[in-house]
Amino acid sequence: MNTESKSGRKVIITCAITGSIHTPSMSPYLPITPDDIAEEAVAAANAGAAVIHLHARNPEDGRPTQDPALYGQFLPRIKQASSAVLNLTSGGAVTLSLEERLKPAAMFAPEIASLNMGSMNFGLFPMLNRFKDFKYEWERPYLEGSRDVVFRNTFKDIAYILEKCGDNGTRFECECYDTSHLYNLAYFLDQHLIEPPLFIQSVFGLLGGIGSHPEDIIHMKRTADRLFGGLENLMFKWSGIDARREMRWQEHLKAMLSINLVWFFWAMFVLLNQGWLPWNPDGNPSMTPDLAFNTAISFVVNCNLQHYSGETGASYFSQVFALMFLQFVSAGTGLAAGALVFNAMRQRTASQLGNFYNYFVKSCTRILLPISFVAALFLVADGVPMNLGAGKDKVLSLQGDSVQVSRGPVAAFVAIKQAGTNGGGYYGVNSAHPLENPTVWTNLLENFLILIIPMAFVFALGFYLRKKRLAWMIFGVMSTGFAIILAVTLWSEMRGNPAIDQLGIAQTGGSMEGKEQRFGAALSALWSISTTATSNGSVNAMHDSFTPLAGGMQMLDMMINSLYGGVGVGFLNFYVFIILATFIGGLMVGRTPELLGKKVEAREMKIAMLVALLHPFLILAGTALAAFYAAQGHPMAASWLNNPGFHGFSEMLYEYTSASANNGSGFEGLGDNNPFWNITTGLVLLLSRFLPIIGPVAIAGLLAEKKFIPESAGTLRPDSATFGVLVFAVILIIAALSFFPALTLGPLAEFLSM
Repeated sequence: MNTESKSGRKVIITCAITGSIHTPSMSPYLPITPDDIAEEAVAAANAGAAVIHLHARNPEDGRPTQDPALYGQFLPRIKQASSAVLNLTSGGAVTLSLEERLKPAAMFAPEIASLNMGSMNFGLFPMLNRFKDFKYEWERPYLEGSRDVVFRNTFKDIAYILEKCGDNGTRFECECYDTSHLYNLAYFLDQHLIEPPLFIQSVFGLLGGIGSHPEDIIHMKRTADRLFGGLENLMFKWSGIDARREMRWQEHLKAMLSINLVWFFWAMFVLLNQGWLPWNPDGNPSMTPDLAFNTAISFVVNCNLQHYSGETGASYFSQVFALMFLQFVSAGTGLAAGALVFNAMRQRTASQLGNFYNYFVKSCTRILLPISFVAALFLVADGVPMNLGAGKDKVLSLQGDSVQVSRGPVAAFVAIKQAGTNGGGYYGVNSAHPLENPTVWTNLLENFLILIIPMAFVFALGFYLRKKRLAWMIFGVMSTGFAIILAVTLWSEMRGNPAIDQLGIAQTGGSMEGKEQRFGAALSALWSISTTATSNGSVNAMHDSFTPLAGGMQMLDMMINSLYGGVGVGFLNFYVFIILATFIGGLMVGRTPELLGKKVEAREMKIAMLVALLHPFLILAGTALAAFYAAQGHPMAASWLNNPGFHGFSEMLYEYTSASANNGSGFEGLGDNNPFWNITTGLVLLLSRFLPIIGPVAIAGLLAEKKFIPESAGTLRPDSATFGVLVFAVILIIAALSFFPALTLGPLAEFLSM
């Protein structure tokens, strides 16, 4: 049970009933027999102990033993008579082998098992100075022998224990006898062989470990805080959030939606009032309500669909404290949702799936912030501005004109907009601007940042689940689709525009309309597919000027919306296709569909189908509505299209595709800064962000609660090449059937008419 300390904080009391250090002659109250151990354990639980740490002893002479038969005599009795958590030792005694020590925990699969976090000298012999007479002949040699015995728990031993017991769902009490053991624990945490929340027991005063001086205690505490989240813990303390509390999947979603709502209102306040708020050296006005609504939602949902023009539409204050802030936390939200699904997929049967705030904060502080900081340093070194200067600077152009150029914290903004697959540019033309992306080297770095986390996330799944073949299957399907779309785009762009060929103009560099000379057609095409495959949405060339087939490939990338995808959420989109493929594959072989030992049934399939159909519905319904008004010549549509015909339809189709895919790029020939586009795309952004997160999280949570079914000969393995082909086919069929008619009316018709 939890009890209250004098400070009012809840504490958890653990009681070790008999241990293995003391010998029977040291105290007549030391429990030895199974009856004694059971009786004392129940008494400790009744007195307030929440965790009972259990060893066994030979009832004849009290010698420590790991005989499972003896454990079997007292464990059921304790469990029946108390609600305490039972913690079985994996340490046993210094005289036992690893296999002997591990038998009880491996057999009984307790909720907790103790785990010594390293080898050490285990000096018990000083107790010989206090005790001279012994009842049993084994006691003195047992203590004396500790002069020349090393308790062995090597890295290999610890990994073996973690795997052997962890597969049974057992969590660990990490026994740390010195700061070196804390570093060992940090290593296994980094390798994801042990998962938070951590239960650390610091042991003081044993010869061979750290001493019991108050300075030693403070040193251990300070080291543990530094290694295991001192900064994060401080943030949780300030906010009053208990990040150690395990949550059900419903609680994760409640926390996610609640905090995103707060961020939305914060962004709305800043954007509607930036005209009078501080740090606005360029004197940019406040946004209109419909534009603020669209911008706030767009950055909250990790889309960055900018209907304003970067440096002229947002103040320094808005760029940093609203937009850049949202670029971090929206990406962190996606990573936290993905981590929850990882956790659900790994568990055998569980309803508690970690803590959203823990996943979210550490995603920001341990992944996004370090990557962005290092990237920003490289960008600054290659000429990207990073200053807090007083507004615009006067620059003399090559033509001899004097140009006013905005400055500000550009490098920091660009780093997270790329690493977090946000995409919103500091400047209006995004990474086509020479100060946002000045050289080929910054271009390569920014393109790399687009892809690195979404790709790494796939392999994190394989590492976390210990199913690397599954990760390679997913990565193979994603990369195959990416390569096909990229190849078509490169071919279309490098062959140039046939209309220009007819004028007798050579296009040796490919189609250069809307491209930057310093990047060329090839690097622009690579960027365009990288940014649409990952829901990033940043651009280094104008997508509206790409050849029709290349523009169609960009749209197809976003319509599929799972070829790498955004940080965290890209995998969630792919997870839906895995569920659909699992169900179809199960029907094809004539058995109940199973995924990683869990039956995929009607409830999961209904959710998956709703999520899969939502994306095309939002895109096609929005495009149909806009096309209706444009075709009817409605007054409000008069300023929308600068390009009539097929390309005008493509501009409207692209806008809703980008919004629904949470991408943010656009065919910028479209006049979109007006109430119709701001409000309709804003609603699409909301629905297309949160429902595709809610759906996969719900599916994963429901599957995690089901009974685990071991694999059999007829199980369709999700890490096989056959399953990979099936998933690819499902993606292709859904994308082709849903979007081919719309693509035919837009980019394909334009391509065929050239």
